[in-house]
Amino acid sequence: MAKLIKKPISNLTILFLFSILIPGFILAYFSIQTIANQKELTEKKLLEDQNQSAKEFAEYFEQNLQNCADEFFQNADSLYDKTCEAFSSINTMAFVSQAFIIDNRGQFIYPHYSLSTTLKPKHGKSSEFSQLISKAEKFEFAESNLKAATQLYQDAIKISKNKTEGATAINGLARVYVKRNFKNQALNYYRILAARYGSIIDNTNLPFAYYSMHQMIQMSFSRNTNQLATDIDNILSLIIKGQIVLSDNTAFLLHEIEQWLENQKEISTNLSQRLSQKISSIQKLLFFVQYEGILLQQNLQNRYHSTAIPRLGQFLAITGKSENKPVLLIFKPTSDNFGFLGFQVDLIKLKEQTLNFSFKQNYSFTPNIEIIPGSKVNQMALEPFCTIKELSPLVPWWRICILPQNTEIVNKYISRRRLIYGITLTFLITGMFLGVVLVLRDVSREQRLVQLRSDFVSNVSHELKTPLTSIRMFAETMLLGRVKKKSEQQEYLSIIVNETERLTRLINTVLDFSKIEKGKKQYFSHPANISQVIHSAIDTMEQSIKEKGFTLLCDIETNVKTVADSDAIEQAVLNLLSNAIKYSNNKKEISVKLWAENESIFIEVVDKGIGIPESEKKRIFDKFYRAHIGHKKDTGGAGLGLTVVKHIVDAHQGKIELESRVGEGSKFTIIMPQIRNNNEGNK
Repeated sequence: MAKLIKKPISNLTILFLFSILIPGFILAYFSIQTIANQKELTEKKLLEDQNQSAKEFAEYFEQNLQNCADEFFQNADSLYDKTCEAFSSINTMAFVSQAFIIDNRGQFIYPHYSLSTTLKPKHGKSSEFSQLISKAEKFEFAESNLKAATQLYQDAIKISKNKTEGATAINGLARVYVKRNFKNQALNYYRILAARYGSIIDNTNLPFAYYSMHQMIQMSFSRNTNQLATDIDNILSLIIKGQIVLSDNTAFLLHEIEQWLENQKEISTNLSQRLSQKISSIQKLLFFVQYEGILLQQNLQNRYHSTAIPRLGQFLAITGKSENKPVLLIFKPTSDNFGFLGFQVDLIKLKEQTLNFSFKQNYSFTPNIEIIPGSKVNQMALEPFCTIKELSPLVPWWRICILPQNTEIVNKYISRRRLIYGITLTFLITGMFLGVVLVLRDVSREQRLVQLRSDFVSNVSHELKTPLTSIRMFAETMLLGRVKKKSEQQEYLSIIVNETERLTRLINTVLDFSKIEKGKKQYFSHPANISQVIHSAIDTMEQSIKEKGFTLLCDIETNVKTVADSDAIEQAVLNLLSNAIKYSNNKKEISVKLWAENESIFIEVVDKGIGIPESEKKRIFDKFYRAHIGHKKDTGGAGLGLTVVKHIVDAHQGKIELESRVGEGSKFTIIMPQIRNNNEGNK
């Protein structure tokens, strides 16, 4: 007998080798060769397009920057020998973050900044004036004779011959008035000092405007708050225009103004916002000088005559980082060789403008270009069909990243592969046809499973669609305001809640089944009152039972307790009740019974529905299976309810019994042990 079986098997093996494997290997070999060649050619063409588009994009980037530089220097040259205020107007140009002028010593002319130690008073003081000031300061500081000091400062104002002397005398007089607690007089003189002499520096190399603002803030009071804010606003404007010099003391003064602003509630919102904006602008100027300016000064000292400095046409450039942020400075020598003028490039605007680029020529594979930082190169290099190129020596921290904009290349590749696989599949199916007879039984079983799954998908789709349609219909009706009566609103809301609960039960059943199939379903046992669990399940289904016209008979023994997963038991009862409702046509009566007997718990659900044929009782707990006798085709359900019930019961070391006759109804009885200890855990 073994020999008789072995020969057909050998014949079948040889048949499969010749009819399937050998043609399959041949077709696979030619398919791989064809696919490999097609992919290689496609990638080569794509790479050529990407390289060309990268070159075109880089040229556009540099041309864009060159145009901006040309426009800047054309305007800057005409404003170079004018005031700082006039020169500051070009800060609004495209791509210009900050314009600057710096002399050959590294001293900033614009923004007007210098260290206190490098500032020098513009005018000397006469002998007579100096004597009066010295005498006044002696009375003020040494002898505390403030009245005499006041008179001497007033005399000094009268004989002052230049702004430096006038500012010195007024500052002293205002200071004495502060000490004498004459706030109004002091404030008036400090306002005069700021308005007329703010840009003048004293013998300690500080602008008198700084003294003025500091003192006015110190002695401010509610009646003069808005006026003081206006005075400060005017001084800040002069600093921004370059008429008052920036120094290493400016940051402290700005901080003092900010703290003062925080405590002033009387200042109008517009004025407060304007002050904050001007403070921010000055802080930006300071940041540029103190950080980007250092980068500029160092490079000018060490590299100006070096060929290593990159160029933008006829202009020089400096690249680097300040506070870990990239910096690009474009500059050139001034026409009189006094120093250099240039601007810091606004890299954010430059990047945004450049990315609006449109390609001049048409490429087979339209590229999608991004500008990425160097830190992302390794990450982006992993993307398929990605090409990364340098953008420009002027921005060494940026790279061009090019990817295909559309999927045409992928579509061509897929179409080619489908054609080859289709031919291969034809030969394979022809060879496999000879083995169909031998596996007909398995195929038939698989077909049944596929049909069950198809029915499952259809049923679940129907079960999902019906409540969702109802929910949407009633929700939209309420949303449109068509339901005015309170009772109707409550009715609509009740329907929405019921349909939501119906969806929840279906989804829970599907999820439970999914976990069961994967072996991941867990049950958490704990002391549970089964009586309460049954009542909870009945309460959940009560509305549905009433709406469908069922009579519910309950015989629930009180305080039936055990150790179990109460949620799982409730789910099992809900599934049984749901089935009872679905498969009852004419006689709509359901009874639920619970009792404990002989260390066992019995849960019984009985309906008077269509019943189950004897031939289907063994399969009724199989997954996806639904009885096909006597029920409507549109009866809801996923075919998983009883499968989940059986799994729950088995997990609790119980069993489920079925009694049913066609046309008379069905009785499902869950029997599970009554455990009285308090051990908890997973089952």
